[in-house]
Amino acid sequence: MGANFSTLTMVKQDRDEVREDFEAIQREQEAEGGIYSGGWNTCIGVQFTERQFKTIKDAEQWLENNTEKRSWALAVRAEGYWIIGGWRAE
Repeated sequence: MGANFSTLTMVKQDRDEVREDFEAIQREQEAEGGIYSGGWNTCIGVQFTERQFKTIKDAEQWLENNTEKRSWALAVRAEGYWIIGGWRAE
């Protein structure tokens, strides 16, 4: 089974709100297509890091190189946003 790297940009500042929104996306995608829908529900969940980047592009590149399929999505800060990245199973 393959995988695609994807990112989400979250405007909310509070980690708990970002986590709640991410988990809501996971639940919705699981309800629509099961565990292997190719959505965020194929990630275990989201883990927050203390990393901060000057640009969203830099954040996305770091996330792509530091996340794995069937593992946690990671969240970093860039340009005032939370950038979440992870490998989603297809």
